[in-house]
Amino acid sequence: MKNNKFWILFLILPLSHVDAGGWTSFRNGGVSKAPEAKVKYPVNWSLHSGIAWQKEVTGYGQSTPIIWEDRIYLSSVNGNMKDECVLDCFDLKTGNQLWQHKINSGEKAPSNYRVARAAPTPLVDELGIYAFYESGDLLALNHSKEVLWQRNLSQEYGKFQNHHGLGSSPAQSKDLIFLNIEHSGPSYLIAIEKNTGKTKWKVERPTGMSWTSPIVISNDVDQIEAVIVSSNGRVDAYDSRNGNLLWGLGDLGGNSVPSPTYADGLLFIGARIPQFGTQSAGSRSNLCLKLDHIHEKPSIVWRAQKAVSDYTSPVIAGECAYFINKVGVLYCLDVKTGKRHFAKRLKEPCWATPVIAGNLIYLFGKNGGTLILESGPEYKEIAFNRLWDEKIPPAPEKYVEYTAAKTKNENKGDQQRRGGGIGAMLLQNDKNNDGLISKEELPERFKAMLVRVDRNKDLVIDKEEIAWMEKTFREERAGSRAQARDPIVYGVAAASGRIVVRTGTRLYCLSNSGQ
Repeated sequence: MKNNKFWILFLILPLSHVDAGGWTSFRNGGVSKAPEAKVKYPVNWSLHSGIAWQKEVTGYGQSTPIIWEDRIYLSSVNGNMKDECVLDCFDLKTGNQLWQHKINSGEKAPSNYRVARAAPTPLVDELGIYAFYESGDLLALNHSKEVLWQRNLSQEYGKFQNHHGLGSSPAQSKDLIFLNIEHSGPSYLIAIEKNTGKTKWKVERPTGMSWTSPIVISNDVDQIEAVIVSSNGRVDAYDSRNGNLLWGLGDLGGNSVPSPTYADGLLFIGARIPQFGTQSAGSRSNLCLKLDHIHEKPSIVWRAQKAVSDYTSPVIAGECAYFINKVGVLYCLDVKTGKRHFAKRLKEPCWATPVIAGNLIYLFGKNGGTLILESGPEYKEIAFNRLWDEKIPPAPEKYVEYTAAKTKNENKGDQQRRGGGIGAMLLQNDKNNDGLISKEELPERFKAMLVRVDRNKDLVIDKEEIAWMEKTFREERAGSRAQARDPIVYGVAAASGRIVVRTGTRLYCLSNSGQ
């Protein structure tokens, strides 16, 4: 560590939080809004116009690009066993690579569609870039590529136990980085000092699989910042200074993929339909909370009737809230009442959270199509553009997916995907060994599914119902390999009138001039 130089920099620079002119984190601080720019953001592009540049990157990644001033920072993993953690720096206008930093991965795993590949999005501020990888590697570099500090959370606190890897992105305050690590092993929320890389505080979290990312919120009334975590049936708020729990809200389900969104004193929670849960159980967990004070438990303003979030997080534009389900149905709800203005089936599903730029909403489809709408209670389509030809999608040029003989961990993952894993997991909770799982025996995160799984309505899950679960599990995942072939639009960032789109192996930069 070169902390002396770091602290000199720290004392010279202004004490602002993050630059409002950049895209500094996953969903740009949790609001997914593009900063105002002198040049208008592009509305029309195609294979032959509007794309300023595109380029293949090293390795593969599912994280969002981040932008600071005229630079793009991007994380990836490289090698068949995710052997290297890669951080690239590109010029925003030209796409030229300014530098690249690689480290050997602290924990190796097969690089394929079944597990996360550089899914956590880095952070950036005036001091540098903070990159976290599912291997547990966490490092800070300044803008000149100099390493400020480096550590590995997996080696310090235990290997991450998750068949699908880790996808939660860090959040930041002016001085701290916040990471929510939830998996099958001991889980925790941790705050790390930006200037030293040392742990400020660490608190336990419930065990469970989660891809949702925390956000940091504050207001002009309360002299406090809160770290908000929505995951595994709960929403919790922690004091950013010490990790103390400020308040918690339970009785939710399916909220372990979408991340929360905060706007003007309102907190919007997105959730998918829980595995083997019902539509109503999913919708009621998509809700709006009112925070009169950051440190006090919020009140529920409304719960959605049918709207759910699957891969994307809620976005707010004016008086409207937008939710997208897994098949690509866009729900527009009134912010104050939750009343549905419209529901519209999109041309393709979205894995990347939409971007708000002024009065426009950019919905980036998984397969390269982008729908642009004017925000408001009426459905007003402005444009629909494609990044590539659907019939000839750009295959990765260098990246080769891991296809060697399976490891023990992969085979265990296959068992879970075939259904044997979930059946065995449920039977582990059969405390009286009668072959039946009662509601009392079910883990908290699975209780919502009892209504659907209990087909004979006897208030227990028997062996026939477990077999039905396993069959349904297989059918729902049929074709998942084909659906996970790159190119897939994973993340989008916008700044300085330009939009940067990331697929697994490629970057696209869109601009009005196409230059």
